Amino acid sequence: MDSFVTNGIEKTRKVRDKILNKPAKFLIKLKVNASLMSTLSLLSGIIGAYYLFDNYLLSLLFMIIHLLADSFDGVIARIKSTESEFGKYLDSTIDRLITLAILVRIFFILGDYYIIIIGAIFVLTQSIHLISDMKSPVMFSRTTALIILFVLGPLISVNFLAIATYLTIGAISLYSLMSQGEYYLKKKFKI
Repeated sequence: MDSFVTNGIEKTRKVRDKILNKPAKFLIKLKVNASLMSTLSLLSGIIGAYYLFDNYLLSLLFMIIHLLADSFDGVIARIKSTESEFGKYLDSTIDRLITLAILVRIFFILGDYYIIIIGAIFVLTQSIHLISDMKSPVMFSRTTALIILFVLGPLISVNFLAIATYLTIGAISLYSLMSQGEYYLKKKFKI
């Protein structure tokens, strides 16, 4: 399953790079760099999470800006040959911070302490992934959470939407934690 997910992510990235190549070159002509796009990604993602459940359209707008900026930062870095390990870590960290911002917003809406447990599991799996130089398996939940929030958002109650989102992040985080356990056991015992 992990190689299936990894291959899918890699294929998606190649298609995305191909689609965004020309617009990225235009942005480069405007002196936009990958760092600026990463900053825009972080700020717009946090603003989008802030408006979550209060203003659907504003939250959707800022999350779309977040996703676009997140997509363009890597494409711009590849075109300009300025890719770096730090940039990859920064990009990954920003994505995780947006997921945490979504969880924090859900906590303020529901006041459910299970969200803190799910947040802790999420932080643990992401920390293990970063500490392992991004080699241990992990499934990312930000995009899945955003799909749930914005596809189902207009259709179901705020409480049900919030619960569905945080339980999905929790399930993905638990799966990641189990996959990481398997990864380290295989590595330790050379299975």
